Amino acid sequence: MTINSPEGNQALQAILADPGLPCSSPTKAFWQEPPFPFPEPNESTQLPQQCDVVIIGSGIAGASVAYHLLQLNPGLSITILEARTATSGATGRNGGHIKDVPWNDYDEFVEAYGREAAKRFVRFKLAHLDAVTEAAKSMGIAEQCLVRRVDSATVNFSAERWPKVKEARERWLADFPELRSTWTMYEGEEEILRRFGIRGAVGCSIVPAGAIWPYRFVTGTMNVLSKKHPDFKLFTLTPVTSIASSGNSEQPYIVKTARGSISASHVVHCTNGHAAHLLPILRGKLFPFRGQMTAQAPPPTFPRVGHERSWSLRDKKRFDYMTQSPLSSGEIFIGGAEDGRLKEFGCTRDDELNPIALDHLSKVIAKDFEGGEGTRVVEKWTGIMGMSLDDLPWVGRIPEEVSGRRREGEASEWIAAGFCGNGMVSAWLSGKAIAEMIVGGEDAVGEWFPKQMLACTMERLNKMDPEAYTKARLM
Repeated sequence: MTINSPEGNQALQAILADPGLPCSSPTKAFWQEPPFPFPEPNESTQLPQQCDVVIIGSGIAGASVAYHLLQLNPGLSITILEARTATSGATGRNGGHIKDVPWNDYDEFVEAYGREAAKRFVRFKLAHLDAVTEAAKSMGIAEQCLVRRVDSATVNFSAERWPKVKEARERWLADFPELRSTWTMYEGEEEILRRFGIRGAVGCSIVPAGAIWPYRFVTGTMNVLSKKHPDFKLFTLTPVTSIASSGNSEQPYIVKTARGSISASHVVHCTNGHAAHLLPILRGKLFPFRGQMTAQAPPPTFPRVGHERSWSLRDKKRFDYMTQSPLSSGEIFIGGAEDGRLKEFGCTRDDELNPIALDHLSKVIAKDFEGGEGTRVVEKWTGIMGMSLDDLPWVGRIPEEVSGRRREGEASEWIAAGFCGNGMVSAWLSGKAIAEMIVGGEDAVGEWFPKQMLACTMERLNKMDPEAYTKARLM
């Protein structure tokens, strides 16, 4: 495959490449300091020879699978294998949002999957605010992970783009009229400056959302599980090198690592942008994408509103996302980029920064916000998202044609990955769906789950064209 453009061809080849294992020495993320002190086996501890479920990846999807499996069946033996330190991937490096703006792609999903399926997908994403908040409270970790409900401002600076946003919003609200009173809108530079202290914006939508310290939520979850369930184990610095068939009908999978192998009845791939490393058929369909994040210290003049507000800042060339600490220090967490996004397609180098995006992010607060002059970057890091050609996650049983390994009875490989930068409003309940299917069979998952849209099928794979996808993003 080639594209008649050096930039496009480079992006295409990166999408098609093996994403490999995560970099061994990633940039330091603000969220991950200090490391959360929960018990885990040390480097000399032997892997269990066998267990019921092996989960690959210790982000929010992997933690959710374990959490919900042990709620359904507390007697299961579960091992999470992590290539690096705990929650060191996308979950531990993101912006801290629990937010969806559903009208952004609602029309496309209605056209592709039908209105009822698209509505179910919207409800699924919006349900994450309650699900994550309630899970944190029930485990007693809400305070440590700073989970909170906020009104999130989605701010548009493009006069050309704003009318299209309004039209899309109205079409979405026509199908969700019960939400109209809580999904409000403001227009005009003076109005938005007065209400929100943001300069130069033409329109702003206020949406119910949440914010969280994601690393603490996930490590807190695993800490709770390790204390309650002796057969729950997390092994860090244990990359999975391959998966093989065992020939044993009860535990048909052998998960191989440098520390030894584990036989398992079920294997769950929660490796997001790296999923195609162990599942090569997904290359060119599910691929890594690097994002740039910063933690910034605002001056005393900047309002401390992190307990009630978050932001997304959009125009034709950029999409920046921003939360603020609810503590008196008021650190601002802002990520995104202005241009050059194709260069990040297929990129797994979270051990390096993106200088173009970093330069842009360092200027946003002073340029767009009243009282933002003097804000300075105090931490900067990158993270690897998992992108899908159809902009949807992959959640469900992995067919034999995809894994290349034979299934035995109800034992299976599963996937929860490719969250397209929206993991905080899709991963937690995806993990719940996987748990329900492992325990009760594929048909056991409730109607709340948009199985039709997210399933891992050959039909879905065969519809995907990486060349057309890349060309579309050159326009």
